[in-house]
Amino acid sequence: MQLSRNVFLFLLLLFFSLGIFFLDRFGFLSFFRGGLENLFISFSSYFVSRPKNLTEQNNCLTLETENASLKNENLSLRKLLGAPLPSSWHFLPSRIIGQEENAYIIDQGRSNGVLSGQAVMGDNYFAGKVIFVGENISRFVSFQNPDFKVSALVKKEAGGEILGRGLLLNEGGRLVLTQVLISEEIKEGDWVFTSLEKYIPADIPIGKIAKTKKISSVFQKSEVLPFLELQNLNRVFLISYK
Repeated sequence: MQLSRNVFLFLLLLFFSLGIFFLDRFGFLSFFRGGLENLFISFSSYFVSRPKNLTEQNNCLTLETENASLKNENLSLRKLLGAPLPSSWHFLPSRIIGQEENAYIIDQGRSNGVLSGQAVMGDNYFAGKVIFVGENISRFVSFQNPDFKVSALVKKEAGGEILGRGLLLNEGGRLVLTQVLISEEIKEGDWVFTSLEKYIPADIPIGKIAKTKKISSVFQKSEVLPFLELQNLNRVFLISYK
């Protein structure tokens, strides 16, 4: 009798799990997922901005902090739009609301047009790319992530001639440009940019070549110093382009 009851419970849980899987697979749970993500965003904002007590002085400090945050966002947007970037690029401002497993959580998702693999910028520079998209939140990995990888090209400066191409990745905590042909003459101080991928446009500045060394009769690799300081990052922009 006990065995039959256990088998029944097992089958019930199995069918319940399969039901949830197929409902999620065909998008029927997107409404509930979106609601939970909105709740997460609300709690994140509440605990980040909540004053320690409800005195008038602390309320004023909270308002000042919020105003400073808005000013920083506007300044970042002006700096970004003032950069020599193509007019076909479109920018979606987003706020970083959390961090987990070497990834950043942002408050924009599928309902805002975010796509997996989409480029993320901080100020004028490449910050990373989206790896997960929910209804109202997403995650992106930066160049500090051990699994970070993106196609890249090298130029003397923005708008200059392409000197080389390679694969940019995190190697032991350092940003390294690999798979660069020996015949391509790249030097210390040259700029590294994104190369064209499905949802990443070319020519987003990433960093500068620090040093280069030959690793075989065919390839060389270079250490790259990123332009962006991630520890100060709290607002980003997602890029889409025609």
